[in-house]
Amino acid sequence: MTGCAHQETKPNASLEDIQTVVTSRDTALQEDLSVLRDNQTQQTEQLLLLQEKIQSLETALNKKQTIKSDAIKNSPSVVVTNTSCKHPPHQAPDGRLILGRVEWVLLSEINDMFKARVDTGATTSSVSADNITIFERDGKKWVKFFLTHDGTDNVPMEARLVRYAKIRQASADEMDRRPVVKLNIRIGKATESAEFTLTDRSSMTYPILLGREFLKDVALVDVAKKFLHGRPVVPSSERRQSNTAESVTQGTTEGKDSEDTESESAE
Repeated sequence: MTGCAHQETKPNASLEDIQTVVTSRDTALQEDLSVLRDNQTQQTEQLLLLQEKIQSLETALNKKQTIKSDAIKNSPSVVVTNTSCKHPPHQAPDGRLILGRVEWVLLSEINDMFKARVDTGATTSSVSADNITIFERDGKKWVKFFLTHDGTDNVPMEARLVRYAKIRQASADEMDRRPVVKLNIRIGKATESAEFTLTDRSSMTYPILLGREFLKDVALVDVAKKFLHGRPVVPSSERRQSNTAESVTQGTTEGKDSEDTESESAE
């Protein structure tokens, strides 16, 4: 019949072929299962090793903590104090002195004390002097003068002449030419060297004035305070035999404390 399509028929698989396929697949499954079991065994062994390491580390840590605890219990008590912010009284953290508006000053050259006014308005420090005489010693100029003030002795002093300075006071129009000497002074426990102009300060309250040139690298000023450092200690064997320091304090008041501001012109 020419109108019907041709159809092919496959022969049925034999029982032997089917058994071969099943056996092959069963073998493959057994091999996969064996690999999985081997992997599981390896993982179990690794887990056991990790557990042993963890236990060993915990034992070592517990031992160290026990040793540390015993050491702390047996060690003496230690008190820790913060000293970074502590500094001597009346001294700034940077080491500079804190001065009041009036302080006791020791002149080392004569080992005697005087009250000094601390004045940030004055450029140069000054000391009350009378009978100023310039003379030569070993080819160099020196100054001889008497330290004098209201109610004090005339204390003779000598010092090397450093220079001359022209000083203009606020209350005067003309410049005042003054000799300048270098003196060693002590305030509290601090000793410093400073330049002083020599001038008659008998009309002022205090025989010594400390100006900015001395203060700028040495001290800060608290104008609300006075005598923060007290009197410097002078050994009795070095003290000058006079009543200068005591007599300076007599008859002085704060009424003359408003001294003229001074400015300096170097010469």
